[in-house]
Amino acid sequence: MMVQRGGRGQFNAGRGGDRTRGLGDRGRGRGRGQRYTTENISEITTRRTTSAQIGSEATDDLLIAPTLDSEQQHLAHWYLSKIGFDGFRTQKQVRDFVHSLLVNLSNHHSVDTSGLLTDMASSTGLARLREVLQRNMVINAGFEKDRTSFQYVVLPLIGVLTRENVCQSTLVQESGRIYAEVYGYRQQLLDQGVLPCMRELINRGSMDDISAIGKQLRADRSLLQVVTLQRAMLAVVRLVYQLVKRIQGAKKEMIDTISAVQDLAKDCIERSDDSQMSRFLNQNLERECQRLRYMVSAPVPPVVDPASEAGMPHPSSQAPNLVHLRLNFDPPGHLSAKGPRHDNDHAMIKDIQVVPTQDELTCTRPAFLPSNDVPGAPHHLLPGWPRLLDTHFRLNREDMIDQLRRGIMAFLDALRQTTPDRHGTLLNRRELRRILGQDASVYAYGSVEFLGANTTRQLQGSIKISFDQPPQIKSQSGRQREIFWQRSKRRLMQGSLVCFIHPVEGEDTDSQDPPNNQDVHIFLGVVSFRDVREMAKDSEKAVINVSLTNPTDYFRFVSATKSNAITPRDCFMVESMGGFFEAYHPILKTLQTCEPGDMPFGKYLAPAEEQEAGATVTNVDPPLYARAPDFEFDLTVLLAAPATCRLDVQDPLSHQQAVVALRDHSNLDDTQSQALVDSLCREVALVRGPPGTGKTKIGVDLMRVLVQNSERKNFGPILCICYTNHALDQFLEHLLDQGITRLIRIGSRSQSEKLRQYGLGELMKVHGKAFAVRAALAQAYAEWETVAQELEKIDKDLRRSKPLLADVLRHIMMDNDDQYFELECGDGRREPDKEPKSIEKNHQRWSTGADLAKMGRENRRIQKKWTKTRRQATKRREKILAALSKEDLDEWEVESALADIDGPSDHVALIAIPNTNRPLNTLRDASLWTMSMEERERLQKFWTAQAQEELQERYTKLQGKIQSLSKRVSEAHDEIRRGILRKAYVIGMTTNGAAKFNSMITALSPKIIICEEAGEVLESHILAALSGSTQHLILIGDHLQLRPQIATYVLSSDSRQGSQHNLDRSLFERLVATDKIPSSPLATQRRMRSEICNLVRPLYPYLVDGEQVLNYPDVSGMATNVFFMDHRHPEDSRDQYGIQSYANTFEAEMVKALVFHLIKNGYQQSSITVLTPYLGQLSRLRDTLGDIVRLAIDERDQEQLDALKDEMPTAHDPWKAATTNRTLTLRTIDNFQGEEADIIIISLVRSNTREDHHGSSATIGFLKSRNRTTVLLSRARHGMYLIGNASLMDQPQNGIWPDVMAELHENDRIGNGFLLRCRNHPETEFMISYPTDFKTYAPNGGCTRLCDQVLHALSHVLVCILNATMSVPRSVAKSVATVSSPSVHFLFRAVMFSPKPTASKDKTHRELDAKNESFESCHTASMNIPCIATRTPRPSSAIKSAISFSIAVTLVPSIALSVRLLRSVLMVCLMILRQVRLLIVPTTAAVFRSVANSCTVGIPVVPTVTSKTLSCGHQCPSVCGERCPPLKFCVECKSDPSVMEMIVDLIMQEPLSDVDVNEDPLLVLPCGHALVMSSLDGLMEMNAYYEEDINPLTGEVAFVMTKSLPNSEVPMIGCPSCRAPIASLVRYGRRIKYSQLVMRLKKFEMLQSAAVTEAEKRFTAAQDSVHKNLPAFLDKISKIKSPNVSRPPKKSKNVRRGLGQFEVDGASFPNTDVTTLFRSYDINPRQERAWKELIQPTLDALKTFDEIREQATVSPPRRLFEASVAHLYRFKSQVFYVDSAENGYQTFLWTPEESQRVTDECCCECGLSPDHQAGSSFVQAIQGRSNVLLLILHAALQALEKGGGIGSGWYWFVEGLLLCCAVHAGIQRDAAIKGHYPRIEMCAKMNLLDVLYKRLKWIGRRPFDKRSPEQQQLRQKAVDEVLEQFMNTLKEIEDSDQIGLRNMWLPKARELESSMVTAVKIALCQLDQPLTQAEKFEVFRAMQIELHGAGHFFRCPNGHSYVIGECGGAMQESICPECGAGVGGRSHQLAEGNQVDTEYESFYRSR
Repeated sequence: MMVQRGGRGQFNAGRGGDRTRGLGDRGRGRGRGQRYTTENISEITTRRTTSAQIGSEATDDLLIAPTLDSEQQHLAHWYLSKIGFDGFRTQKQVRDFVHSLLVNLSNHHSVDTSGLLTDMASSTGLARLREVLQRNMVINAGFEKDRTSFQYVVLPLIGVLTRENVCQSTLVQESGRIYAEVYGYRQQLLDQGVLPCMRELINRGSMDDISAIGKQLRADRSLLQVVTLQRAMLAVVRLVYQLVKRIQGAKKEMIDTISAVQDLAKDCIERSDDSQMSRFLNQNLERECQRLRYMVSAPVPPVVDPASEAGMPHPSSQAPNLVHLRLNFDPPGHLSAKGPRHDNDHAMIKDIQVVPTQDELTCTRPAFLPSNDVPGAPHHLLPGWPRLLDTHFRLNREDMIDQLRRGIMAFLDALRQTTPDRHGTLLNRRELRRILGQDASVYAYGSVEFLGANTTRQLQGSIKISFDQPPQIKSQSGRQREIFWQRSKRRLMQGSLVCFIHPVEGEDTDSQDPPNNQDVHIFLGVVSFRDVREMAKDSEKAVINVSLTNPTDYFRFVSATKSNAITPRDCFMVESMGGFFEAYHPILKTLQTCEPGDMPFGKYLAPAEEQEAGATVTNVDPPLYARAPDFEFDLTVLLAAPATCRLDVQDPLSHQQAVVALRDHSNLDDTQSQALVDSLCREVALVRGPPGTGKTKIGVDLMRVLVQNSERKNFGPILCICYTNHALDQFLEHLLDQGITRLIRIGSRSQSEKLRQYGLGELMKVHGKAFAVRAALAQAYAEWETVAQELEKIDKDLRRSKPLLADVLRHIMMDNDDQYFELECGDGRREPDKEPKSIEKNHQRWSTGADLAKMGRENRRIQKKWTKTRRQATKRREKILAALSKEDLDEWEVESALADIDGPSDHVALIAIPNTNRPLNTLRDASLWTMSMEERERLQKFWTAQAQEELQERYTKLQGKIQSLSKRVSEAHDEIRRGILRKAYVIGMTTNGAAKFNSMITALSPKIIICEEAGEVLESHILAALSGSTQHLILIGDHLQLRPQIATYVLSSDSRQGSQHNLDRSLFERLVATDKIPSSPLATQRRMRSEICNLVRPLYPYLVDGEQVLNYPDVSGMATNVFFMDHRHPEDSRDQYGIQSYANTFEAEMVKALVFHLIKNGYQQSSITVLTPYLGQLSRLRDTLGDIVRLAIDERDQEQLDALKDEMPTAHDPWKAATTNRTLTLRTIDNFQGEEADIIIISLVRSNTREDHHGSSATIGFLKSRNRTTVLLSRARHGMYLIGNASLMDQPQNGIWPDVMAELHENDRIGNGFLLRCRNHPETEFMISYPTDFKTYAPNGGCTRLCDQVLHALSHVLVCILNATMSVPRSVAKSVATVSSPSVHFLFRAVMFSPKPTASKDKTHRELDAKNESFESCHTASMNIPCIATRTPRPSSAIKSAISFSIAVTLVPSIALSVRLLRSVLMVCLMILRQVRLLIVPTTAAVFRSVANSCTVGIPVVPTVTSKTLSCGHQCPSVCGERCPPLKFCVECKSDPSVMEMIVDLIMQEPLSDVDVNEDPLLVLPCGHALVMSSLDGLMEMNAYYEEDINPLTGEVAFVMTKSLPNSEVPMIGCPSCRAPIASLVRYGRRIKYSQLVMRLKKFEMLQSAAVTEAEKRFTAAQDSVHKNLPAFLDKISKIKSPNVSRPPKKSKNVRRGLGQFEVDGASFPNTDVTTLFRSYDINPRQERAWKELIQPTLDALKTFDEIREQATVSPPRRLFEASVAHLYRFKSQVFYVDSAENGYQTFLWTPEESQRVTDECCCECGLSPDHQAGSSFVQAIQGRSNVLLLILHAALQALEKGGGIGSGWYWFVEGLLLCCAVHAGIQRDAAIKGHYPRIEMCAKMNLLDVLYKRLKWIGRRPFDKRSPEQQQLRQKAVDEVLEQFMNTLKEIEDSDQIGLRNMWLPKARELESSMVTAVKIALCQLDQPLTQAEKFEVFRAMQIELHGAGHFFRCPNGHSYVIGECGGAMQESICPECGAGVGGRSHQLAEGNQVDTEYESFYRSR
């Protein structure tokens, strides 16, 4: 195939079928726009394996799609996209169409066919569907044209309508249109068609078509063959279910149809055989018919009369009083005798608004709260699912709003008690508590203002609201305000419910009368966005975004503020501190919308009235999926090889065999094996495990079995739910450890790094969007922009003082067109020579009365003129009369003379001005211009109000539209999620997440749900996770441990009132405790030692101890492993803030002392955990322990502490959770379930024995809860120590505590203090009753006796008591002397440090001095020999009187002997020396070289007390290398008493006056405070930066080498006293400099990130510019003649290297000059100028990315690395002088080879590799360069077509560009690999594939002579090179271990691979072999895309096809590259022998 351009005769051979494209490119268009590769088509058309797993809503496994060929596969697209289709003519067309749909939409393949769903929902698709539905159906249709076969058309159509991709798609709008169309033809389809046909087939007993050709149809494998009546009937039932479920009103309208379906199903079951498969199908059919029957039953069950329940089972004696419950029963809504309680009180939960109303919040009548799990309790619904759902909805909703309601009522009370001028004081919670005398549990904010609506997609029409900053931060800085809001996580959380309160409009807000509930207006909203920076920006006002629950509240508020009816100071915003709305809302909405008929396991979880008689279910059915024929669980994955085992759930013998196999061949014990088998065999399985019995292991092993079998049995993803994110992360990590990697974690609050790549959010970033999703999102976003603009405009109009005139005129036009016409025409007084006025001006004249004013002026003019005329006439008359009076005239003559005078009439004629006062109803139809001004004002006011209402209506509709669009966007994203999740084996999410994503989970239809820690999960959360597809529910937990947490105590089981509600009783506890169904116990605990386990054993009488717990060591330093310290120190009184929590300072101090005692006895901090039940005590313990140990505090506890601290200033910042062995865990009991520790210390807090004036009484509060006590006592492994008031705990009303105390008393484990035992002197025991006793009796962790043994504490050497005056044994000197040898020279120096320096050395020292030839310290030697390897011990930080020492050792040939000897020497020296320094230095050059090469740089110098003196003459108390402190720190002078009292030892809390600075030197911080070195070492985390070496004999710790630097951000450490940063101590330089480096790097990365963002914006703009200007550019260059360039450009002086080639060796990037076209490629200069103009924006973007890349190479780590390498190299490569015993001094120089080696070593020792790249910006910049070049390449390829083709320089320019792009893709890939950026790496590989594909196309564009072997060989070589690189890159993608990225990109890579096949054929001119029809069609489509729909197809004389582009007329002659024959023609005339290719041309007609 070749291509010829028409018009100007430009011709390109070798072009054409450059890519085999299926149905378009990249999803453009509808179904025809989706691209299918050959592999895609093969995957779609391959028949799915028959599966027995048919138990779901879909029929993919029920009606197995047949096998089709590729042409049949295309038919569905063709029929749905064909324009002008005039209907199906034959039954075969319908059959082929339906079967094509069936195959494409089946779930057996992963190809994106979602475009078909969109096409089916289009008008064309619905028309095709309508045609099929209207055809008559029969069961023996054969090949009849006019009638349709039921078996081979209608049943496949039912299969299409019930495919998973249709009925379970989250694209609800598209699927809804399809089902609505079907429902419209339900009578014709079902009543008149399907049901009669099924009746005939059932009566016949066969599905066969018995027509003449029926046998032929049955043999056709391309048709759906349904061989059993049950399968057909089940498919019909599922279609009816979808219609009933989706169509409103279908339940009533389809009752008869459903009844007929059920009758048919019953007959079908009765006539079936007794085979296993038949029974399984019948079970599914019965189950689904029952579901249908339930759905169409009466929507409102009858009300239960409480008196009629007298016959129900009576509860136990501990249950609530049933008589009382019945007498006080007051049903909800209209069922109540008193009527509804408020406007949101309804009998059915579906009618209840989830968000409360004002009437509800202020209602004083108690809410209807049904009893829960109380047999015989009254309820208005019958037992069953409706009652259970109703109960949990109401109770959970009450739990959500109770605190809000009480808080609002309390706030209103406070408003009533304060005058308006003091309302501002209520914003302070302290003042609010003072006024109310109680904690209101609310935050209040004042001066609330609404700033307008937000129309962005993120904020979704929410309202921007401002309010006063809280009083405590108004005066603080912006940074402090930001910190406040950051820490106040519980304030205004996103998703929390807030309440707005303001006076009712019209009320006198300045009135001093207190408001009542009717005087205020209350409305609610949900916080939709919370930006801390915005909130903290202004010192007076904070800003958030809130979505109001009712838009009319917004109008009302805005209207009131516009009219000044209310002012901002009258408006308050109140939020509750409990009942987080977002946590409840999804659960409540799910419960509210649950279809009872869909809920599974009703006979176990919600038995109906007739089922309650048999309360206990002894036998639980197996899971439905496991009842399938021949189904067996393979348990081999749990067994040790070669054992195997299979479990048949329906065979009891198989159960026993499986238990035996698991017990004998796995690591499960008896009860675990039994529990695992039971869980697999029961559809509702309960595994109850006491503490430490391996519940998590059972869960993991169950998942292993289920996942292993899911791969073979195909029962879909398994849903794993947990209540907390922490528990979920732990469980999923266990699965990863077992090799289960096909799991997905849903939710963004995971803290696990291991799970990061498995998060759904991460996978969505790399997952492609299906076509239907792209189309849905594009449409929704386009509509969103329109709606948002209109909403923004209306919002502005609403906020104006009055509506715009246009809005008023719009209303007039709609209300009265006559009046509108009057306004258009005006008042009719227009002057003839003037233009008519606009309607706006006419309205202005009318509304202002301008016409009336004009009439008034006219009347005044007339009146004036009349008056003037009349005056003139009077004067004339008087004048005449005066003249006549002089003459003697009679009366008649006078009158005759006056009659000749003209004068005005007696009455003036004025214009009538309206002055009527008609009512409004009359005015609405009256003439406008005849109205008086008063009437006009009245009508105008009415119009304005109506226009305002219309604006509000439009606003409300637009808000609804936004919510609808938001839902559509969410559904589209859910479809993406569904596509990802359906490929997983395990889906993990929290219970709240399961409710939030309920629609998506329903669409996934998981058959199996496993819940970990089910005892902690609310029953409502489990119910919300269930769906109709659930067939197996496994609950694992312990009903005796912690219950679920709720916000309202009166609803809990522990409260007297709550015992009838039991909201905190989990489903697990309800089923286990009441023995509703059997459960499987675990009996062997492997956590607690026996003494601890005995405390909880009464609750678990069957519990036995595992072997390992019997071998636990005793707790060191303690006399007993379990002990209760009894005290009578009272708990703290309530503080001034009235915090509702308890604390006990004495216990906190005692805990601190005990913790340090245990640490001194060798326990790591991480092995100790401190627990307390109360948050107040947790805060006290944090403050007590936090200054001296690192604390690990749980995130949940930290959030509560932040809330507690909100108005409690404290000196400590929140402690971050940490996980190192240097952290001590501090936790509340409620947040420690499921965890354990070696030693547990428990502070019980409560210690009041009588009621005091604060209201505290002798009670232990919620500690009496059995569940909480169980958790408290079962966390410890080795030891547990409790502190509390024993007599108080031993009260009989305190639950199980009396039994616990009795056990402790019996074993003598209670005392007035802790009983300690010295580890070295076990016979020494003593009681410690006060914190100070530890220092007195066990100062070093042992005792006060003299001893010579050592204790391991803090990994340091400790000695109980040391006599420092002992002499040195002579044997020491002798031992040391014997080590000397010719090759090893010792420099030994022993220095005694003591508080009082001695004047001279003792005898031993003198002997040693004399014995050695040289006696110098390594730091003071006269020769500058560096200390090679330093072992620096950490000074003792617990016992300051103990020995500390440091050793400097260099490895020598006899290292083993030296170390052994050294140990023996030290064991003696440690008894007499205060500090020892021993330096061993090798003397031979070879040894020195080997040691020098292994030296580690960066280890702190050996700490020695400096020899410098202060100005006072005394010794400096600091260390060498640090500056001497000021004189006031002199420990001898003690000139400043305040300094001497400064606490400098954080561990021992000792002041400077009590420490020995010779033993523990002093370091003065820059701020002026001081600390001893041991405290600073711990504070600065030295062990995190240096490796520690622990001497096994002495326990001493030495720093031997540097550790790898941490990857996380390292904060600057501050002074413990003032928090000033520690930034200038030499000893801690590595830690300090690294912290500074991290800060600089963070700033650098922020700048780089901003630069990358800006560069990407520039690139986007450049992309838009190129695409916009490209057509004009192409048109321009097509008119410019380009010179013929048939060969590659030659090198010239101006062009050193071509495009894509490296100009110099070692350059980072190749030549990217894309503008020099004329000199390099002989391209016309005019074309070059046009090209430069086109790509100029891309060059700017390219330059920006280059700047970012260059900047990235000089990042702070990079600069540090280069400086470090240079410095270290200078140190290592300098000249060394070595002392040799034989040769004196030798000179040693590095050789060149050693120099290179040392360079590499320096690079490694500096912590960074030499090729290190600086952060993500470096890789992003390279990616940006690649993207820019690809954009330029795209434009160049277009220019090649228009600018001269292969005969121009553009051809060779494209070659260089292709090379350049390929090189850049390779550089991008390498950089991404080095920097570990897998996504960018995968993008680079895909870019490389695309470039290689385009290069192969470029090669194929140029023709060659196939008859020339030389040209053939050259072409083959070029193709092979490209192809080899392509396949290598493709293999890298296939072998990628990044599952998500691989799954995303591999299909696209496969498409390119398929296209490469065609490209290779074109390049090698091998397209002469026959093509299939499908391949020809793909070639045709590809050419149409390439030629933009133009051109025509022709054949050469030898039959080879070619194309002439543009108009298709022949204007140029050429030769056929296949055979050399002439092709083309002149003047639109074909050359001789050429003809039209009718086959390809026919495709035009069939498009």
